[in-house]
Amino acid sequence: MPTPPKPLIKPQPKSKPKPKLRPIARPSYRPIPTPKKKAAHNRGVEAEAIVTKQLEQNQWQVIITRRKSPYGELDLVAEKPGRLLIVEVKATHRSDDRYIETTLPNPHECRRILEATQYLLSTNPEYADHSIEFVIAVVRKNNTVRYVKDWLDGYEE
Repeated sequence: MPTPPKPLIKPQPKSKPKPKLRPIARPSYRPIPTPKKKAAHNRGVEAEAIVTKQLEQNQWQVIITRRKSPYGELDLVAEKPGRLLIVEVKATHRSDDRYIETTLPNPHECRRILEATQYLLSTNPEYADHSIEFVIAVVRKNNTVRYVKDWLDGYEE
């Protein structure tokens, strides 16, 4: 009997399937914080803790700390029956009030705080009937706090 003709292409031996490659992690575009920025961040967190403690001593219930929204971040939100207190905390290395205006929010920060507050109210209808107060808490180098009320009076959109 004649032998069958040999195929022109040799069949390849079955190989193991190649492992799937993991996707390469996307590089982070967030800058690496410098020691100076880390220290400033830590000082801000400490300042918020000082203000929180004082508010609680004055019968306010702090309900929100460092709340981020699509519009910005609210440092502290405190509540008393029928009232909401929106607190922007600023830490300063100065111990007197001569330069207090340098710590007040600029127009961009004012808009961010107002928009973040509107977002908070729109997502939490239980606060719709509360009166709202805005306060800046300036925490000085010696950990004393000065509260600045009505700082939004001069702000115009």
